[in-house]
Amino acid sequence: MSQHDSRGTADGRAAASPAQGSKVAPRLTGVSLLRRSSTVLMAVLVVLATVGFVVTASPAKPAGATTTVFQSGQVFASVGFSTVNVYDSQSGSLVTSLTDSTGEPY
Repeated sequence: MSQHDSRGTADGRAAASPAQGSKVAPRLTGVSLLRRSSTVLMAVLVVLATVGFVVTASPAKPAGATTTVFQSGQVFASVGFSTVNVYDSQSGSLVTSLTDSTGEPY
């Protein structure tokens, strides 16, 4: 029977320690395994929720515009305070006014 040294193996060679460059990964047990599993599970759930939200989100609606159709030759004039007047090119009369309701000057 061979005797084991407290610092070596049965044949007298020194046992490798992590400080000497051993490539042995620490074994996960108990609480550390539970933490790692919980972390991985949460990451997967976050990714799935994000993908699900993007896929199920309703498509963007087009901008809500009025049904006013402008004619060729009409004149658009910015008159300030977020208002644009539209004039008929033939008669010069006011056709409509456009207001964007922000109160910002153009």
